[in-house]
Amino acid sequence: MTFDYKRSTRAAFLVVAIAFLLYNIYQVVLTTMIVSHFPLIIERIPSLIQSTNPSLQLALIVAQELAGAIGAYMRLIGAVFAMNFAILFFRNKPPYLNKLSKALLFESLYFLLYVPVVFNHIIGSTISASPFVNFNTGLSYLLQIALVFPPLFILSLKLKKDSRFASTISWILAAVSLYFFGAWIKHCFMWIYGVLPMQTQPTIIDTIGSINSVLTLLMAAIVSSISWFMIKTNRGKANVRIYLEILAVVLAGAYFVIYDVISIYSPLFGAYILLTDAWMITLFVSGIAIFYDIRNQTISNSVTEKLTQG
Repeated sequence: MTFDYKRSTRAAFLVVAIAFLLYNIYQVVLTTMIVSHFPLIIERIPSLIQSTNPSLQLALIVAQELAGAIGAYMRLIGAVFAMNFAILFFRNKPPYLNKLSKALLFESLYFLLYVPVVFNHIIGSTISASPFVNFNTGLSYLLQIALVFPPLFILSLKLKKDSRFASTISWILAAVSLYFFGAWIKHCFMWIYGVLPMQTQPTIIDTIGSINSVLTLLMAAIVSSISWFMIKTNRGKANVRIYLEILAVVLAGAYFVIYDVISIYSPLFGAYILLTDAWMITLFVSGIAIFYDIRNQTISNSVTEKLTQG
């Protein structure tokens, strides 16, 4: 089954890219505000640190904040390339995969810059009693680096070397699957060490939010992995593989739809809403749009085949 990228599919990618760009502009604005007050923050940090090794803890915090600032600007550059890719893809201009290669490179480097965060929280949790550092946060970021950086970095190099979709589809699906696993790690851990300890008397809304935090992104990652495995091993029908990947995309977006609705009624979840990857909510509508295109094409191909046979 060959899929011709229809207007709805191209528009879906454009919507995701716009959301990703706006999200990162917002993050850079916040980062710039922090950077502008960085000297004052550094002066106040020592008075807030409760550590057996204040000098080391201060160095770890400074390294984390500097890497975070660089990462925010780097990710914005990647978002600009992602937007460029989406525009070219929408206009059906062939060089678009080259722009995607650059976007993936900057996104992979953004995740690599989590390394100082890992050191700060894992080492800091052993030398400090500060509530601003904990082992779970460090572990979460370590797993995100391990899952997301390698496939995105390798895929960016492969797209740069061979910008043909067909030859890189297996790597693309592998990267998507691991990206979803990374997103699950981030948001599930956020629930574990942020929301869960505060749920002394959980409501029905809180319970639904908890189930969403544990399962929805995990299901998206698993379904995407199944689709990747079927393509890698050439098993199953082509349309089944595509539908599975679309389902994974819809599930990933559904997590954020559910989270945003839950956060309206639950202050516990609402407190962390700015820490979520809010741009991924567009995956829900985009996945449905892509399904609509593929479904129409499948029906059209079926009718054409029957008319030809007749």
